[in-house]
Amino acid sequence: MRRLHRIGNEEYTGAYLVRSDGTITLPVLGTVRVSGHTLDSLTLELARQLNEYLVEPSVSVDLTTPRPINILVAGEVHRSGPVQLEEDADPTLLMAPTR
Repeated sequence: MRRLHRIGNEEYTGAYLVRSDGTITLPVLGTVRVSGHTLDSLTLELARQLNEYLVEPSVSVDLTTPRPINILVAGEVHRSGPVQLEEDADPTLLMAPTR
């Protein structure tokens, strides 16, 4: 879930759920693709789009609920199968089992 902040226009501020197709629906703009963006690039893109409707829009975007990270563990391991990483886990190769 991403939160959009628009200073001075509370009607545009809120939490917007990213749908499975990678889009959100915003007032005025309608459906906007957010997948493939970093928070910074999405902030710039939304400000660019809102600039057509608002004078000098000030936009900030943050991530309120990260998507769960699911991985599949296979091979010679104690327990194979799907695993959901904890919210604060760092999914790096350091977590991989060593021989």
